[in-house]
Amino acid sequence: MSIIDSLKKAFHAITNPSSNTEEMSIGNALKFYYSAAIIPFIIALVLGTGLAFVASSLIKGTFSFIPGLAAVGAGFTGIVVMLVLTAGLIIYLFILIPIMALIVAALVQFFSKNLFKFWNGGYNKTFTAMLFAQLPIVLFIWASFIPFVTILLAIWGFVVGLITLAKQQQVSVGKALIALIVTGIMLMVIIFIITIILGNAIF
Repeated sequence: MSIIDSLKKAFHAITNPSSNTEEMSIGNALKFYYSAAIIPFIIALVLGTGLAFVASSLIKGTFSFIPGLAAVGAGFTGIVVMLVLTAGLIIYLFILIPIMALIVAALVQFFSKNLFKFWNGGYNKTFTAMLFAQLPIVLFIWASFIPFVTILLAIWGFVVGLITLAKQQQVSVGKALIALIVTGIMLMVIIFIITIILGNAIF
């Protein structure tokens, strides 16, 4: 599957999550994700170049009374902005999101299948849903600097993940929602207990 095909499939997945019934292995899900994330990554870098240019211009204008310092400062600022942006995008899109999806899917699968028996499907199905839940923020990462857009994308992603989870595990959306809520509650209880234990150990 080409990068363009993956991008089209990703857009279809977030606009029609009820059609996300294809079973994917963990490897194939990751391959699809990485392929779909390439173009949004490039767009974000192009827009970031504009941001770097603006930052350089501001520095140059601020220190225009010292031409040499202005030129050096502008160039240095532009390079730093681009390096930070590039490194941040690479770490976030290609490392953190997949790792977090793996961890969240493992937790959801443990509580929902092993503990409370909400479904019998495999981990790969839950992982696919958790990874697809990240697609809205990934595909529109270049627009996340706009106020409130990140919040809207997070809500969109939650809906996509919820419906995809229901379709992948062949349960109702209501049951999938309960499974996510139960997982969240269990995690909060565990964190609370750990906090109490650590607090008593320290004090």
